[in-house]
Amino acid sequence: MRTTHSSQGATCDHVMAHLESFRANTVDAASSYVAISRAREGAAIYTDSRAKLTEALGLRDGAQVGAIDETMGREKRAALG
Repeated sequence: MRTTHSSQGATCDHVMAHLESFRANTVDAASSYVAISRAREGAAIYTDSRAKLTEALGLRDGAQVGAIDETMGREKRAALG
């Protein structure tokens, strides 16, 4: 077992990362990337809330958004305000 900081430069076959969404001072996109990029074969992330972690990391939620959807969303936002 290692912390994300101590794992920099190391590699493992499998990585399990425990990322709690409410720990804003220790959970960010860069450190999360370091944690999961240490894996050669597979990585798993365990969290209290996928939606909150996604928000805390500033990442998309994985939903596919097409160009037309994004354009229509912008037009709606512009019309509202």
